[in-house]
Amino acid sequence: MSTALKLFQVSDPHGDFETFDRAIEQVIGPVGGFSPADALLVTGDLVGPLFDREELEAFAPARDFVERVYQNTPEEIETRIQATEVVLEEEVPSDDEGRQAAETYLILHNIAKDKMAMVYGGFKQRFDHLKSEGLETLVIPGNWDGRMMPRVLADYDLHAKTKPLVELCPTLSADLQRFSIAGFGGSQGRPNKIPRDLVPIFQEEAAYEFLMSQPNADIVMTHAAPRNIRNGDKQASIYNGSSGVSEYMVRAQPSAMFVGDSHKYFVAQDTDSGTVVLSPGNLGAYDPTKPHGNFFEVDLDGNLNIHKLKLHNAAESEVRTHEVPITLVA
Repeated sequence: MSTALKLFQVSDPHGDFETFDRAIEQVIGPVGGFSPADALLVTGDLVGPLFDREELEAFAPARDFVERVYQNTPEEIETRIQATEVVLEEEVPSDDEGRQAAETYLILHNIAKDKMAMVYGGFKQRFDHLKSEGLETLVIPGNWDGRMMPRVLADYDLHAKTKPLVELCPTLSADLQRFSIAGFGGSQGRPNKIPRDLVPIFQEEAAYEFLMSQPNADIVMTHAAPRNIRNGDKQASIYNGSSGVSEYMVRAQPSAMFVGDSHKYFVAQDTDSGTVVLSPGNLGAYDPTKPHGNFFEVDLDGNLNIHKLKLHNAAESEVRTHEVPITLVA
């Protein structure tokens, strides 16, 4: 069976450029000016922890203090930064400890913002290089990713957007040229290790409405997995999964959904929709005590069905590879 479209999927790199670069250099990237794939899909959480241990120890109490001010101040306050300002400008009663917490929060907010920009700048350099070598990259944000990401990575951002598949692979047959790939980033739950003003809130309804408005999207990228995936008499409930994405999958029945967020490897073909849901797990070493390094190589046939799937792992100096059956893994 011939391959009509070849995709690589990376998810949750969390700022781990060492592992990302190894995956690119040994498997994904162009060799001799020719890429083996039509596109690289990055399904969110490009950013990882932004504070060192000392900064994080200072951030936690400052964050909690500012959050209390944000929640309890009667005036209209839209951001946590505004909450620090009313403390420092003495618009709300506060002691020296409170003012110190507000100052600490402001300092650490700016440190996190600068580090976040550096991470996106590093990925932009890498995506620019791949593009110059002929490999397209498509990116959506995760729940760790900041509001600045669509601006810094504007050339690669697919959040709440679509792209015709023929732009990725001009040799697609006429039957497939009407199809597109759609993306919607984010998931429930913002990490408590990042200042909340930096990270947008995920909206279930917005995800569902956007995806349902794209009838020609037969391949979909979301950071949040469908909440429930059924395979025969087995059903998996996915950690932090989205009910809106689940409902979309069952109603629209796309061929494939590339997801992230859970840090769990699974491949599942949903019985109700026929959709294959792919989660490689986290590429980046988010937690050094847990596995990392996985990414997918996916071959789709002339009907956009997956006919070959390889799981690569770049955690060690040599990338390891094995082929994967399409079955439900809870």
